[in-house]
Amino acid sequence: MRKPGIWLLSFTMLSACVASQQAEIADIYFGDDSIVYARDGECDDPRFTGLGTVNDVDWTSVGRDATDCRRAVANGARYWLTPSALVPVDCEATDFGEDDLEEGVNDGICDDGRFITLGGAYIHLYKDSQKDATDCQRVCAAGMLFQRAGK
Repeated sequence: MRKPGIWLLSFTMLSACVASQQAEIADIYFGDDSIVYARDGECDDPRFTGLGTVNDVDWTSVGRDATDCRRAVANGARYWLTPSALVPVDCEATDFGEDDLEEGVNDGICDDGRFITLGGAYIHLYKDSQKDATDCQRVCAAGMLFQRAGK
């Protein structure tokens, strides 16, 4: 015989999780669909990471792909501007590589595409991974370097 209390508790917990996720989605300003790639099935807003999002987009795309980004978040993508979505980089365990970018080395900005920095104006390309070690180590030591979800 099933115990109705356990089923009711499980249902209540599941309902609370769904309600919490819906509240989080409702709190996000998604913007409009004014970017060229709007409604193509991929979120082109760099504020979002994970399944259904595009890598290597810049800040001119913020708030301009609402339909795709709303769908991506509903399917599990993360909105990285929320504290729970920011995953700090383990500075000691990370291989930052070398300083061999043609431009941008020792300018105080981490140009490694694997990371997101607070206050950064641009999402850098994955092709620049491990090519700006000094800057990335300094930003990481300051506690301002976060893991960027990749594909």
